[in-house]
Amino acid sequence: MLCGIIFVLKTGIQWDDLPAELGLGYGRNCRETLAAWQEAGVWQRPWPAAAPSQEGPR
Repeated sequence: MLCGIIFVLKTGIQWDDLPAELGLGYGRNCRETLAAWQEAGVWQRPWPAAAPSQEGPR
């Protein structure tokens, strides 16, 4: 599911055009999962830890 979401966000294709042959999930399921995760704040939590420090490298 996550790979399907990332594929759509990276390529910019429409959710319904997600190729089932890739085995990444169905576009509708990926879209609904992304919406649920966004509502739950899932995407907000990992980014502060992954973002580079404002202080720069040490």
